Amino acid sequence: MTIKEIGPKEFNVTIKFGGGRNTRASESDIRDKECSDGENFVLDLENQEFRPREYFDLAGTAPGGQINGFAQLKKSDGTISTLIQSGTSVYEWDGTTFTSKGAVATGAKIRGHRHHNWILSDKVLITDLALLEPVNEWDGTTFQNVSFTGVSGDFMAKYCWVSKDIAHFANIISNGTATPHLLCGSTNEDYTTVTISNKPSSALGAGDPWYMTQPDLRPINGFVLAFGRIVTSSDGGELYQIKGQNEQDFEMDDFYPGSAASGDESVAYIGNDIAFGRQGRVETLSGTQNFGDVETDDISRYVADELSGLKDWTVVYNSRLSRVYFYAAGETSFHVLHKAVLDETRRNNTRLQAADSETEVSPWSKWTTQHAFDFTPTCIWSMFDPSDGLEYTWMGDASGNIFRLEGTASGDGGSANVKVSRTSKLFSVPLNADVFSIEGYVMYRKDEAATLTLSILFAGTTPMDENFTITFDALSGRPVYGGGLYYNDSNYYSTPFKGRFVRKTFAPAGQGTSFQVKAEIEGTTGFNVSEVGLRLEATT
Repeated sequence: MTIKEIGPKEFNVTIKFGGGRNTRASESDIRDKECSDGENFVLDLENQEFRPREYFDLAGTAPGGQINGFAQLKKSDGTISTLIQSGTSVYEWDGTTFTSKGAVATGAKIRGHRHHNWILSDKVLITDLALLEPVNEWDGTTFQNVSFTGVSGDFMAKYCWVSKDIAHFANIISNGTATPHLLCGSTNEDYTTVTISNKPSSALGAGDPWYMTQPDLRPINGFVLAFGRIVTSSDGGELYQIKGQNEQDFEMDDFYPGSAASGDESVAYIGNDIAFGRQGRVETLSGTQNFGDVETDDISRYVADELSGLKDWTVVYNSRLSRVYFYAAGETSFHVLHKAVLDETRRNNTRLQAADSETEVSPWSKWTTQHAFDFTPTCIWSMFDPSDGLEYTWMGDASGNIFRLEGTASGDGGSANVKVSRTSKLFSVPLNADVFSIEGYVMYRKDEAATLTLSILFAGTTPMDENFTITFDALSGRPVYGGGLYYNDSNYYSTPFKGRFVRKTFAPAGQGTSFQVKAEIEGTTGFNVSEVGLRLEATT
């Protein structure tokens, strides 16, 4: 909240959390809950405490080397089987053991997303982002090439989407010819029959295979089916959509000129929208429909200064946690969109009929790591955990390691410290007074031991930093009979007051007409900071 006067030359400031990074606006202009800088925190509409992101787990190490691809089949009976491409080898992975199931071409990047699942015969169709490997299939037992009819030679595709009992392929190689500007739809209820000779027309019968050409003849670099609409992106071109009811009246139409996605995996379905990374920005289709190519549509405008030089995006959506991860080639960090915060802002703006209401806050966080992995994945994707069946985000590296991004370990990879920080907006003392003395408190939930470093960053007549630390005490129990026996641990008479709010005070000295507050915790434990309060005594 803003500074509140409580007496002659006395003021209160209460710093809450809940908003994301707003690195573009002036520090004095950002909203109270936002931060002008910070990293490795999470946002939650229902819990606005200062909390760290999850530490990522080392889930396994494949024996074949660099992780280049994956595929996952979820059968109609609910059973799950998972393939991991490690080097040129393809392994079935149950979360613990890697079992060889085949091999692929050197440099291949197999993809078998959940929207590749062909439930009619309990198979997953597997494409290759590098267009070196023919389309394969996996039924939980056998990994093999698909035998297609309607085309000759190996049929390859970068992209696939199964919808309404039709397999749609885009950016394909068929009859020995590369046709990156083509997309096609299989025969209804038969994914093995495709064509590159029959365009949609009234002469086609219901369920016949068909193909279409990207109007600008550029390579397709994005392909999504959502809300009854097929949307494609062309490399260096624009977004298109397919209009019509079926193969008898389909036609390709402009959707958003000059708006091409940047990167082979830069377009993603995110539940109630489609997000895509462009050069220097991130947008969604719903915003495009409402506003067009204007800044109101740019959901990354809060962090536009940091994204302006980025391109070649990989976009991954975790629907369970309602987060969208954006990774740009060459970066060592993830830009994380907390979708629930974005959706709430849009609802408020619609209700208030305002494009920028007081309830709008940035939905962005930035995640970094001190682990050797350094957030430089060779492959990143979302799938169900082979062990517990829950959806997580996964990352592979050049050494064959598989990391689960939303993990349960203590520290990244089980050991590395994580630095979590937030820097508040700029607060200015009214009446051109100077801040002469400060008393304050921190309120947090009693849980694990941690050390909070608070920095008062003064500006104005005397720019300076005042740093001090506050120790969060570890839980202390009163076990009966000790060890893991009888009434200890999570049973009777164990650690009292877990989760209770604790308030600790501090009293730094300082002087300046304006100041920011930076909160930082580095370690491998969890913490929950509810608020920071300050009482200021000013002098003129």
